[in-house]
Amino acid sequence: ILLAASEGDRFELDHYREMLAPAAVSGVPCLCTNPDRIMLTKSGQRFGAGRIAELYEELGGNVEWIGKPHRAIYDAALAILGNPPRERVVGIGDSIEHDIAGASRAGLSSALVRSGIL
Repeated sequence: ILLAASEGDRFELDHYREMLAPAAVSGVPCLCTNPDRIMLTKSGQRFGAGRIAELYEELGGNVEWIGKPHRAIYDAALAILGNPPRERVVGIGDSIEHDIAGASRAGLSSALVRSGIL
């Protein structure tokens, strides 16, 4: 299972619970590339792909987390850039929980975009 987005603006979390429960019980692995638990929609904040991945774990499934704030995504990005000194790199994002915390854990400075999730 690849979790990269959510239709939390169209469906309730129970929709995903019913859909994912059989896979979790069967041991199907899950890869979450967008761990944001909250997303902004036209109707306000709703649950994101990260919350669906948490639900999958609650159902007994195994999730590999690779997006922000997890260190692997920062290490991969820095490798693509030729591994510059971390003090020369700034992580920019709209989520304190994901973007700013992730940059900090990766040893990077950060800049918060104040018009997003916060």
